[in-house]
Amino acid sequence: MPAGGKTFIRPKVTTRPTVAVHSAEGAALSSTAMVIDDIVLTKALYGGFVSVSEESIDWADANLVALYVEKLGEAYARATEAAVCGVLEGGVGSTEEVADWTSADDVLTAIFTAATTILGNTGDMPTHLFLGANKFSSIATLQTTGGDFLFPSLNPTSAFGQLSAASREGTPAGLRLVVSSELDPDTAIVGTGNGLEVFEQTKGAISVNLPSTAEVQIAWRGYMVSHVIDGNKFVGLVDPA
Repeated sequence: MPAGGKTFIRPKVTTRPTVAVHSAEGAALSSTAMVIDDIVLTKALYGGFVSVSEESIDWADANLVALYVEKLGEAYARATEAAVCGVLEGGVGSTEEVADWTSADDVLTAIFTAATTILGNTGDMPTHLFLGANKFSSIATLQTTGGDFLFPSLNPTSAFGQLSAASREGTPAGLRLVVSSELDPDTAIVGTGNGLEVFEQTKGAISVNLPSTAEVQIAWRGYMVSHVIDGNKFVGLVDPA
């Protein structure tokens, strides 16, 4: 994130140069002016604090302050993750219906149809599958017609990818898995990672003594802004209308 200013500009190419076969000797080559738009992003401060009495600090375990800092850092991470998830959900460019979430054929068809849509609209292939809790459960328990898990954790060579109940990481249909409790539980999005941008400057922890009340205030804060640079790079997998 640029350090100066409350806002900053993220340039975006909206019209690209063209190249075509030369129509005839001496004729003009293909020419299209490149157009760059300015996207103005506004920084936001995320943070929280706690007030702790000096008695609590002095009479408790020596690691008490470190524990407060750790928990504030975790709360900051959850808050900024929720903000990014909200931006992602709101930036999806199109949707693809999944007729039956218990059918491996239907889910795989929707994923690859979404991939084809992204390729056709942007020229890029998708890289990620973003899932809320319910859709993670649905996809992780898909089975083949033979009764085997479609995305098993032991990764046999016949699998379409790998998932584990103990990890947010996996490779369903070759895509990089992103599971977040901050996404709507029924969210499923096929997307290209570079379509979502996050700018952040973490300032971390700070503490201040309050002599008048014999307290210590401990805070954690940071600046963050995110945006979807191209909604065509994201296709939501949804239930039938």
